Order: sequence, then C-alpha cells, then structure tokens
Amino acid sequence: MGHLGLGLAAILLMLFSVTLGFMAFMSPAWISNDDVDAEWTGRVKSVDASIGIWAMCTKVDFDNTANLIPNSQTVDKFSMDDCYAFYSPMSKQIVRVETVLKKDDYSSSVCDHFDADEDRAAKALAIMTGIKTAAMTDFLTASCSSKGKAVVGLLASTNGLNFLAFVLLVFGVFCCRESYGLIQVARYMVNVGLLLTCIMSFLVFSVLRKAKISSMEVSFGPSVYMEFVSFFITCFAGCAIERYEVMVKKDKNSQDTDKRLEAKIKGQQLISRRNKADIV
Repeated sequence: MGHLGLGLAAILLMLFSVTLGFMAFMSPAWISNDDVDAEWTGRVKSVDASIGIWAMCTKVDFDNTANLIPNSQTVDKFSMDDCYAFYSPMSKQIVRVETVLKKDDYSSSVCDHFDADEDRAAKALAIMTGIKTAAMTDFLTASCSSKGKAVVGLLASTNGLNFLAFVLLVFGVFCCRESYGLIQVARYMVNVGLLLTCIMSFLVFSVLRKAKISSMEVSFGPSVYMEFVSFFITCFAGCAIERYEVMVKKDKNSQDTDKRLEAKIKGQQLISRRNKADIV
C-alpha cells in the first residue's frame, strides 16, 4: 500500500472511530430495560428505559388496576416519555406512586434532586425505569459522585483528542506531506486517547454495574458496543498512523540524503574547476 493509500486508510479509520465515539457519548443507551419491576405490578403497565453516563430516558405507561387516580383523571395523563440529565438543570416532571399517582415538578438536575431527597428521587426514577429502588439508589450514588463525573470527563476528553487527531491527520496527509510533525502529534493524541479509554472502561462498568445487577432483564445497550468498536478501530488507526509516519520519515531522510550528496557532488565539481583554472 502506497503512502497516500495508507494515509487515507488511517483517515477513514479515525473517521469511523470519532463517529462511533460521539454517538456512544451522546446516546443514553448504555443500559436498557423494558421489564416492569415486580414491586409495581398492577400500577406500572410498561417501561422502556435507556440509562447512560450523563442522562436517562424513559417511556412509562401506568396501570389503573391497583391505583387510585386523583381527581377522576385518566391514567393516560400520567404516561411519561422524557429524558433526564444527571448534571444539568432542567424543567421536567417525574411520576411517583404513593396511595395515588403523583407528578412532581422540578427544575434541578437528577443529581441535585437526589442530593435533596434521596429516597423520593431514587424511588420515582426506579418506578419509571423498571430498575429496583435499591439498585437505582446505588447507581445514582455512583453517577453523582466524582467517579461518575470522571467517566463523563474522560469520555469527552477521549472523543476530543480523537477528533483533533483526525483533523491533524487530514492536514498531514493532504496539505503537509513533506513534514511528519502533524502526523506525529496525531499519533500522540490517539495513544493518549486509548489510555484514557482504558481508564474510563474500568470506571464506567463499576458505575453501570449498579443498575445492571437489578435483574436479568436489564442489559447493556448499543452505546457500550459502539464504544468497544470505536476503541478497537482506534487501535487499528493508531497502527496505520504509525506506519504512515515511518514511511514519511523514511522518504524525508532519503530526500535529505540525496540533497546532501547532490550538494557534496556540486562542491567537489566546483573545487575541481578551480583546480583546473589554477593549473591553466
């Protein structure tokens, strides 16, 4: 494979890696569940929940079998289909089950709500996601801690480094072929991104596991697999970048050697001409 072909392969690999990485980061589908917790049978009809590292989305329908609907309202009025951010303030409603169904309005983030009233927040979100209350409490405790925020920061940093590496790689292959400086920096960024991903993996699974162990029906979502694929593609991209860098360095060294030889030959020819002129 020629220089340009190898450079193009590295660019395409990095493009796929960056795309999958950003999709995994932006999607809340790291954990999925569509099973109603047995505790709420007769009150919750169905759930379809996706839980991520910075937000959760849920679609929940309630059942009137074992519920008293206040003020003669229909149970459909309590159906929810919304997303909730862990760290960003928002204007949302959540539904909780007591003797009757109740909606709570709040403008804080999930973590702020959890800090203010741990039991109410965990129980409401457990009902709406189908996760057991104890597991939801553990999950929110981990997600709202420095560990949960570190996961978000590490993944954001990894995606940022991979994107910058992709940009530098494009410029290095198409605009600055004579210099390997941009390629070298891109390779460093990819390597640092891979290191951060490894660290992030240990942290993220320790957080997600809190919700995953709720029941056998709770499963890892597509974001987990996209992140894994992105990691392995980045590994291949890093190898391609390194090979491309070696080829560019080799060509540059060869060109420099040729220039030195050419200069040496010209110098010898000039000396030879001067000697001939002196003899004459």
